[in-house]
Amino acid sequence: MKKILIGGSPCTHWSIAQKNNRETTAEGIGWELFKNYLIAKEKFQPDYFLYENNKSAAQPIKDQISIELGVPLQYINSALVSAQNRQRFYAHNIQGVPQPEDRGILLRDILETGEAWKEKSYTLDANYYKTAGTYNPKSQHSYSRHMAAEPLG
Repeated sequence: MKKILIGGSPCTHWSIAQKNNRETTAEGIGWELFKNYLIAKEKFQPDYFLYENNKSAAQPIKDQISIELGVPLQYINSALVSAQNRQRFYAHNIQGVPQPEDRGILLRDILETGEAWKEKSYTLDANYYKTAGTYNPKSQHSYSRHMAAEPLG
């Protein structure tokens, strides 16, 4: 039997969306969360592992992750395989993983009802209702939460 470890620590502390106290070095709460992945990797000794996180993490953090896991990072935009435009990095020991081909999945393809205002979404989450109707083209936040709506009439 082959063992595989798949995971990623929350990116809250490393993301460029973090306005205050963004961690840019391999220390702090974000790094402590990553170290839990290392603990699991050491404990379970998987045949294969895959770690994922946000591409916007600072380069010193990404470099240290690569060193700790002993593999180079692979960058993939989730927009190639989903309706979400999310730049990610992956650290894994699976040989020969190519960049995926664009499957052309758009937000309208995954909506059960309604219409998408944009083709790709950065996020559509439980806090979505807080920004409905507050589109501001000068605000990064307005671009990050693309809208979907039910047509009336």
